Amino acid sequence: MDGFHLDNRILSLRNQLHRKGTPETFDAAGFRRALQQLLEAGETTFFPAFDRSLDLSIAGAIEVTPNTPVVVIEGNYLLLKRKPWSDIHALFDLTVFIEVDTPVIEQRLIRRWLEHDLAFEDATQRTRLNDLPNAEMVRNESIDADVVIRQSESVLSDPATE
Repeated sequence: MDGFHLDNRILSLRNQLHRKGTPETFDAAGFRRALQQLLEAGETTFFPAFDRSLDLSIAGAIEVTPNTPVVVIEGNYLLLKRKPWSDIHALFDLTVFIEVDTPVIEQRLIRRWLEHDLAFEDATQRTRLNDLPNAEMVRNESIDADVVIRQSESVLSDPATE
C-alpha cells in the first residue's frame, strides 16, 4: 500500500507533508483501481513500491503474475470504516489484523526513524505527533478482521541508551 503515498511535492502544496502517512496522504482511489485491475486482469499487473530511504514511491516496482497463488496486501488503513478506504473491503478474501501494544509500536517507530537518520528528539516527536495517532485511529475506526493475531512483546530498550 505504501507505494500509493502521494508525492512529497503534492503533499507540500496541500500543506500535508508533515502528516505524511495519514489516510488522506495516499492515493486511495488509485490503490482501489489497482486492486480491482489485479482481480480482473488475468495478466501481469504492476504496482508501485515505496522506498523509505528515498522517501518516494517507485512506479512499476512490484510485479504480480497471473500464476501468483497468494497476494498479500499490507497497510494500516485497509480496514478503515471511512471512505474511500471502506470501498476496498470487498476486494479481500481474508483480512488479518496484528494487534500490538502501543508502547511496543512507539519503540519500533522511534527505532525506524532513528535508522533513517532522524535525531532521537525528532524521531520521538514524529512518532508521537503523527504515527501513534494514526495507530489509534486504526484501532478505533476499523472493521473487525477475519483473523486477529495478538503479538505479545515487552517494550524494547531505549535506542538512545544502547
